[in-house]
Amino acid sequence: MITALADAVTAALNAHTFTQTFTAVRVTLPDLDPKDTEELQVNVMAGGRTMEIDSRKYDAHDMIIEVAVIQRVEDTSNAQVDPLIALCEEIAAFLKRQRMGDYPCLSVAIRPLYDYARLKERNLFMSVVHATYRGLA
Repeated sequence: MITALADAVTAALNAHTFTQTFTAVRVTLPDLDPKDTEELQVNVMAGGRTMEIDSRKYDAHDMIIEVAVIQRVEDTSNAQVDPLIALCEEIAAFLKRQRMGDYPCLSVAIRPLYDYARLKERNLFMSVVHATYRGLA
């Protein structure tokens, strides 16, 4: 269920036109190899799942899909980092309004807005958009 949802989010991101060009890829773990982060990466991962009793007949399945935005930057200036933060906000706004099949989006969050340590030590921008979808079964 959650991997099919991650695939659907990946397909939706790739079908939409954003201000920056990328191809989203569903992964288990993001690739943080320095040679592979020169170009913008957008990785989609199954992030977690909770199940609660919704009624006598149904259980609610809240599934978190994580979208990691990763790119090496020349420096940590606003000119380098701000467009990547804007892309994360754009992805969050897009996912918030997207229903993936039978699963409505309940909420989105960007946590962390960027990984401070990676940015400071390695000039590696990394941010994660968390989208929570609900299914009943």
